[in-house]
Amino acid sequence: MTPYYAVLSGDIVKSQQLEKSHYANMLTILQEELSHLSKHYGAHFEVFRGDSFQLKLEQLQNCIQVALLIRLKLKQHGFDCRISIGIGDVTYTGQSINTSTGTAFTLSGHQLDKMQARHLMLTTTNNQFNSQYGLLIEFSDILLTKLTAKQAAALYLFISAPNLSHQQIASTLKSSRVNVTKLLGQANYTTQIAFCHQLTQAIKDEFYGR
Repeated sequence: MTPYYAVLSGDIVKSQQLEKSHYANMLTILQEELSHLSKHYGAHFEVFRGDSFQLKLEQLQNCIQVALLIRLKLKQHGFDCRISIGIGDVTYTGQSINTSTGTAFTLSGHQLDKMQARHLMLTTTNNQFNSQYGLLIEFSDILLTKLTAKQAAALYLFISAPNLSHQQIASTLKSSRVNVTKLLGQANYTTQIAFCHQLTQAIKDEFYGR
């Protein structure tokens, strides 16, 4: 059976408009988050051209959650990015990620070049799968894009540390439990969690169930 991978290609939104100090801060946040996620999920990443990045996941079912966490981490600091996820094979692994080839890289990179108003897309080798879940991903993208920094911070913790209670999240954010519950509600956290779980299971069924 052909092994499948998920490749996330991304770039920072309006990076050229950032002041030097803000740009440096953004790069630090991005590098630290990609490093953290790579260790947690056994992935490999590379940042290039200053504001662009790629991450390769062998555990491709985690691609949606990883994409959400990257965007939420950036948004809680006032930044955002576009992420195009490609699921397919990897035919050549180079010394660096951006010299590797395969349909996962091709689908991810080509769709990123085509993205305009969108900030999140998923493309696989199965067009029926793409059509079935494309609208769901677009809806999640719209909700994410509207989040404030505080809402993003609360949702990030809720997704990345699901065992934390609202009170524990509040303590981390130096806020109150009531305010955290309000922020999570405004962030549509139940919808985003359901979306993440549904896509994770659908990817498992499609690419591991064959």
